[in-house]
Amino acid sequence: MTKYYIRVHSRSFVVKKHMKKWFGRLIKISFFLIAFLAIVLTVFVNMGGNSDTLKISVQDYITAASGYRAEIGTFHEMKFFPTVTIDFSDLKLHRDNDTIPEASIDSALLQIGFWDVITRSNKIRNLQIEGASFLPGTINKNPVEIDRLSIDEDTDGQAFLILDGRIGAAPLNGEIALQTIGQNYKIGEQSRFTFTAGGITAKGEMRPRRLGGFHIRDASITHNNTQVLSGAFSIVRKREEGLVIRGDLKSAQNRTETEIDIAIDGAQTITGSLDAFVFDMADFETGSRIMNALAAWQDIFALNNKPLDFELALKAQTFINNGQSEHNAALVLQRENGSLEIHKQTIGAPTR
Repeated sequence: MTKYYIRVHSRSFVVKKHMKKWFGRLIKISFFLIAFLAIVLTVFVNMGGNSDTLKISVQDYITAASGYRAEIGTFHEMKFFPTVTIDFSDLKLHRDNDTIPEASIDSALLQIGFWDVITRSNKIRNLQIEGASFLPGTINKNPVEIDRLSIDEDTDGQAFLILDGRIGAAPLNGEIALQTIGQNYKIGEQSRFTFTAGGITAKGEMRPRRLGGFHIRDASITHNNTQVLSGAFSIVRKREEGLVIRGDLKSAQNRTETEIDIAIDGAQTITGSLDAFVFDMADFETGSRIMNALAAWQDIFALNNKPLDFELALKAQTFINNGQSEHNAALVLQRENGSLEIHKQTIGAPTR
């Protein structure tokens, strides 16, 4: 019994000795890491200012991102820690060596928490853009004026991302409710929004998609205060396909109710597929609410005056044309230069 006890005690002593060594090393490593982090943060805190070097760096970044030659008139400040801050006035964007700018911004202030930049949390601390102006052909066939794009709070403390401006002669306004997290803001899981361009107004509830874009619920689209569509869908911009919209839409005028999977390429052509419970061609005839809204949307957002074309593959459980119903129909709807053609064949019932 005595020998057995001595051996166990010896092993326990060796283990404790090793633990003390590793604990001491861990303390040293932690100390050096903390010291290194403190040095790095101190460097970040002392970096920044309004030097010409920083001004040129921001100009070069805007040039690379926009494709226009950027010139900043007054560079107020740039900081890195604890808040990444960019503050400047009198930005001009030129095409190549043109002396007349294609676009300009009177003032811009952007603030994002340092750790939010590192973790890509989609949070923002402050955004104030005023007096943005774009000549025709820059981002739209019409001139675009943005009086302000900013984060503001109402008297109840609710934060909103606010857009006020004009596109051509049409008003351009938007409002998105933001979630407040400490000193930061982000689009929440249930952010109400309203967007108006000319006579078109879209309302609903939005939340970000993990892979980019947004999910829209309880959507309502009106044209000149008349209900056009309602539904729920996702919307995302893809480099090759353009604006991609997937979801469910219901006509407010006739009986059309369909799933959609479409892509809008530069507001010129709509392609994709429709999978409908009911599809009523009256909703897509000249003068219908949907077609009037599409024409107004294209008039506002298209880059040129080319007519809106589409090519859509359709499966319909009930297809209505000129008041006549047909069941289990497959069609291709084509509209080119204002002329609509329908090609169809009978198939089995669509699945949803």
